[in-house]
Amino acid sequence: MTPREAAIADFLARHGYAAARADPLAQDASFRRYLRLTGGPRPAILMDAPPPEDVRPFLGVASHLASLGLSAPAILAADPRAGLVLEEDFGDAMFATLLDRGADPAPLFDAAIDALAVIQRAPAPKGLPAWDGRAMIAATLDPLLNWWWPAAFGAAPPPAARAEIEAALAATLAPLAREPRVTVHRDFFAGNLVWLPERAGPARVGLLDFQGAAIGSPAYDLVSLVQDARRDLPPELAERAIARLLAARPELDPDAFRAAFAICAAQRHLRVATQFFRLARRDHRPAYLAHGPRAWALLAAALRHPQAAPLAAALDRWIPPDRRATPPPPRPAPRPLAPRAAMVLAAGLGTRMRPLTDATAKPLLPLGGRSLLDHALDRLAAAGVERVAVNAFWQADRVAAALAARPAPPRTELLREASLLDTGGGARAALDRLGPDPFFVVNGDAFWLDGPRPALARLADAFARAELDAVLLLHRTCQVGAEVGPGDFALDPWGTPRRRGEREIAPYVFAGVQLIAPALLDDMPQGPFSMNRAWDRALAAGRLAAVVHDGLWFHLSTPADLAEAEAVLQERRTGDTR
Repeated sequence: MTPREAAIADFLARHGYAAARADPLAQDASFRRYLRLTGGPRPAILMDAPPPEDVRPFLGVASHLASLGLSAPAILAADPRAGLVLEEDFGDAMFATLLDRGADPAPLFDAAIDALAVIQRAPAPKGLPAWDGRAMIAATLDPLLNWWWPAAFGAAPPPAARAEIEAALAATLAPLAREPRVTVHRDFFAGNLVWLPERAGPARVGLLDFQGAAIGSPAYDLVSLVQDARRDLPPELAERAIARLLAARPELDPDAFRAAFAICAAQRHLRVATQFFRLARRDHRPAYLAHGPRAWALLAAALRHPQAAPLAAALDRWIPPDRRATPPPPRPAPRPLAPRAAMVLAAGLGTRMRPLTDATAKPLLPLGGRSLLDHALDRLAAAGVERVAVNAFWQADRVAAALAARPAPPRTELLREASLLDTGGGARAALDRLGPDPFFVVNGDAFWLDGPRPALARLADAFARAELDAVLLLHRTCQVGAEVGPGDFALDPWGTPRRRGEREIAPYVFAGVQLIAPALLDDMPQGPFSMNRAWDRALAAGRLAAVVHDGLWFHLSTPADLAEAEAVLQERRTGDTR
């Protein structure tokens, strides 16, 4: 157990959730993750936000919204220093889900606008940052000029283009400085709203992901809601929404508000259209590219408004309308079908294998006349791997001696961990030793016998066929003699893995062998973290695949498992099947 896992376990135990089951929910491109907890005192969500994430803005805004009688998740427990929050679970009735199922948007959006009016009428909480012209310009120029432009034009933007577009944005946004300033959610759209019909009035709208709240224009959140780049909405919905908010806030000047709406729309759609591209390219989330055409179409409509004239003129000069689109993804370079590098994870404590691991590392335990580590290295060498990084923590000197005693290939390098980095952190720390190409990662206790074709070669073939961040070797749960719990993954009809659902028995278990691209880990934080975190992000981006093992695989967790595997190997050698 890593220090992070221990901190989470202690936090949950202190608040009555020691025995709760944790299932991952979808996460964004940050380092936060969310786990749905069942089996505790009440349904709850765990927010795990290790540094550099900061949960204090979330907690502050949640308290403010609750004081207004709105439905922010109730905070059941929090440890801000550790980056852990236990919050109320609103369930799965997201506005986005209901709309995708054909729900009438009018009553949902009416309730959302009523909640928005409550937020805007109340004095803003102290400490919120400004979402003013300066911040809005910075947030727009980075994805536009540093990410989208080089991909669209094949070169960095000329200084004159940068200067003119920045000046045009400033001129377009300038009228907002004269408008009232209110609390702005900044991500007020269907994907962050939950329908709670059992509650009354504006509290029927559950509010999520408000940690980026700021002080800005009262029109900004309305643009986010009714001109959502993620889905098609009836055009008349915008005017209905504007009228409803103005009726709830008669102190606002209607003409000035409509002008602010047009200005916010132009800035937001330009930022979002290019930000989708940045998310796809930088954060390996290509699913956002599907929303690109809609975002650019919304921008085109916004630029026709007289209030957006300065920005429209600058864009017409530097980015002609026929170039305003999401650049196609670059043609991938041929990926090596025979990776030359690998990582063997040999740093675990092997606590369930005690007493065999009291004085030695688990990968050094013998099976079939050779250590588990030797078996892994033998298979990597047979696959053409030339260099292998091996991490070690427990009994590191013994691991070092075992590596020194092996003939090459493969060439091995020992990476001593001062403290346990877990599976993801250990591989992340070895990236600079493994090169830029995809590499195998093998658990130090993984032991398998190949089927008709070597498992490592099958992983390499699957990786080469698609744009992926990782391919996992899975084994059928029903074919494992040892206790492996309810399994890890299911596969859809196209062979794409998905996480085991709540109360579900998954037909496949991870076999401790994978082939990954460095991009899976290169923007993850330094320090300990589980490979599961990286997998979940790859799953959300559609960049995780699996190969089902067609040979024998042994789950080696306890001394009894090891003895059973030894017996099976002995039977295969002697033909004794008694």
